[in-house]
Amino acid sequence: FDDLPETADCYESVMYLAEHEITQGTGNGCFSPDAPVTVRQWAMMLCRAYDVKVEGSSWSDLSQSAVEQAYRKGWLNETALSAPRSPMCRSVLVESAFAAADVPVYDSTLYKGGASLSTADNILRVGRELGLCSDDADTNALVTRGEAAIILHAVLTQSFRIEEPPVPV
Repeated sequence: FDDLPETADCYESVMYLAEHEITQGTGNGCFSPDAPVTVRQWAMMLCRAYDVKVEGSSWSDLSQSAVEQAYRKGWLNETALSAPRSPMCRSVLVESAFAAADVPVYDSTLYKGGASLSTADNILRVGRELGLCSDDADTNALVTRGEAAIILHAVLTQSFRIEEPPVPV
């Protein structure tokens, strides 16, 4: 991709996704790593990554099919169906990545000394523990295409161990 220098943080991840035909970029030899990733772009990457069939003859049809399939799989929530062109915030994208990769997220209050957190903050708590988010990551910040590639590459190539909360739950 012409707009992706080898020194970019996301270079290795984007190259992995491109080699595995999970992403094809945004056209004209570009990936647009700094552009916000949209729901439909993310859904298409997930469907390609997990071999979920999408149907259509145009990008619009294919991406809408990907959003619908990702929703059916439980990887996206119902908001995705009505706003497929919307950019994704960090907590929603990480939650989606966890759902696709079957990474469990337990409420922090189930652990000794765990504080009560919002759903979004709890998701990022786990993302931080797994090294997918920085310590100062904002739950509502929009995720770039480059950051989305890094997260997807990580969930596809790493195994994550989540400490289960003590019994009884």
